Amino acid sequence: MDKGSCKLTLYAPYWVVNKTSFTLDYAIKGSKFFSGKHDEEIVTHPPDLKTALLKLIGDPSKGNQMRVRLSNPEQPSDWTNTFSMDTIGFASVLIIKHNKKMHHFGVKIHLSQHALSKIVVISPFFLLENKTGHQLKCYEPAVDLKSLNPLPLQHNTFIEFHPAIQSTTMQVALDNHKEVTEPFNFTQPGSVLLKTSGETPAIVANIKATDNCTLVEFSPYYPGSAPFLIVNEFDSLIIEVQQSKESK
Repeated sequence: MDKGSCKLTLYAPYWVVNKTSFTLDYAIKGSKFFSGKHDEEIVTHPPDLKTALLKLIGDPSKGNQMRVRLSNPEQPSDWTNTFSMDTIGFASVLIIKHNKKMHHFGVKIHLSQHALSKIVVISPFFLLENKTGHQLKCYEPAVDLKSLNPLPLQHNTFIEFHPAIQSTTMQVALDNHKEVTEPFNFTQPGSVLLKTSGETPAIVANIKATDNCTLVEFSPYYPGSAPFLIVNEFDSLIIEVQQSKESK
C-alpha cells in the first residue's frame, strides 16, 4: 500500500467482569479441570482488577462452558454448575458453599456495543441498600443473634450480602438499639413494614428480584406503607383495636 492508512481492530470473543469483592477462579471447557489435560491453566480474577478480563479466549464456533469457584490457595471452594458462555441474555444465580456461608453470585451475559464480544458479568446476587437516614445492623436470626455479630449497614450505602447456609430470614436493628425487628424473608419480592424502637417507629424493606440479583432496600416509614390502615371516622368515639393473638 503506497498511500493511505489501514485501520486494524482487535477484539476478544469473551470478556469477564468481576463485580464482587472476592477473587474468583474460572475453568473453561478444554482446561485441565474439564478434560484432565494440562493444556490450559485455571484463570484467577482478582476483584481489584479495574479492567475486564480478556484472557479467556476459546473457540466461539465450538461453544464454551464455564465454571466458577472462590479462589483460595489453602482451601478453594467447590465449583459451581457449568453454564454456557455463548447464550446471549442468559441470567441466573451461581451458588457456592464455603466456610459455613452460602455465597450467591449473579451471572449475566450480553453482547458488546459492536456485537463482537460476549461479556460475562459476575456480581453479588444479594445486595442491601440503606436509605433510612440511620445506621442499621442486620442479623440472621439463626446465626448472628447467638454470636451478636451483626452486619453493619451505613446510611446511603450498598453492600453485598452472603447468607449462612439454609438461611432465608433477616432481622434489623437501628444503630445503638438492642431491639430487633421481626424476621422477614429477604428472598421473596414485596414490601415489608418493620416495627422499630426509639424515635423511628418503623422502616420499610422493599425486596426487588430479577434472575441475577435480589435487592433489599431499606427506606423510611411513610404513611400508607403499613399493610392495613384503620381509620376512625367517629367524631367523639374512641375505638380500641387488638390483634387476636396479642395478650395486651
